[in-house]
Amino acid sequence: MRALHISLLITALNCASAALGQGVQEGQILALNERGGTVTLKLKDGSTKEYRLRDGLVFNAVQVGDTIRFTTDQEAGQTVLNKIEKQ
Repeated sequence: MRALHISLLITALNCASAALGQGVQEGQILALNERGGTVTLKLKDGSTKEYRLRDGLVFNAVQVGDTIRFTTDQEAGQTVLNKIEKQ
């Protein structure tokens, strides 16, 4: 019974962390690396972070200096932008 409770707790924590990863965030584009498939963003808290773009997202929809809203996901241990909305 204890093992079942632990298993359920681990499952719940995994689901919660996945949901947190998908929250909508805002940032300003500082750099686009089309060859490397990454974008560097300045986040609202002032930090800078580089993200890999999910396949299918296009670079020509945004440019350096744009403010965007975005969601992220985890793929192979990396944070990946999966949706971008220009502000």
